[in-house]
Amino acid sequence: MIRPERPLLLRISLHALALFLIGLVLSGCRQPTQLERIREGDELIVASRHDPDTVYPGPHGPAGLEHDLIEGFACAIGVRIRYVFPDNLGRLLDQTATASVHMAAASLTVTPQRRRWMRFSIPYREISERLVYRMGVHRPRSLEQIPPGALHVVARSSHKETLQALRHKLPSLSWIARPDSGQWQLLNELNRGRIDYIVVDSSVLPRARQVFRYLRPGLKLADTRLLAWAFPPPATTH
Repeated sequence: MIRPERPLLLRISLHALALFLIGLVLSGCRQPTQLERIREGDELIVASRHDPDTVYPGPHGPAGLEHDLIEGFACAIGVRIRYVFPDNLGRLLDQTATASVHMAAASLTVTPQRRRWMRFSIPYREISERLVYRMGVHRPRSLEQIPPGALHVVARSSHKETLQALRHKLPSLSWIARPDSGQWQLLNELNRGRIDYIVVDSSVLPRARQVFRYLRPGLKLADTRLLAWAFPPPATTH
């Protein structure tokens, strides 16, 4: 397994991020005792995903970019971590929005649609969204050149939201939304020749191309997207 890189910026900003999130928990939810309840239970429940960008088994226990960030945050507020790994992205988003977990740390992209039903921390990483195709198939110069049914994306992902926005200008644009697959599952299927075109975050490509030899990056769908931790919406008070 490829160990995720640790950008220096993330190390420097970790403490500031933790301090901001403490204020977010206290003030954003309108319940000043929420952090105290987490501390009393000595447990921070975090929804995440198993992949090289988030949490994965390392030689000395769990590792990964999100794992390291969350460990720093949990240390800052003095609690243990209990990870929850939902079966797919949709369930992870639902569990976060319904406060079944305290937060989600899963390389989530901040989008206007998601902001309607969950809160986000300050961003910790910038990415772009890239079309990826398999070596040997036609390299499209525009999305209109992709055959109908040939483009696959993760259901309820920011990539799907981007494609939905692009469809206003490209009415013929179509794709298959995969509810039970993640980015790395799609990358694996593409590498095996089961599918030809997918959309992924640019941050996964350096590592993925070391693992999957037939991947080729294509069009850039969106220039800049921000990754952040997600939190349930503010609780309603009476």
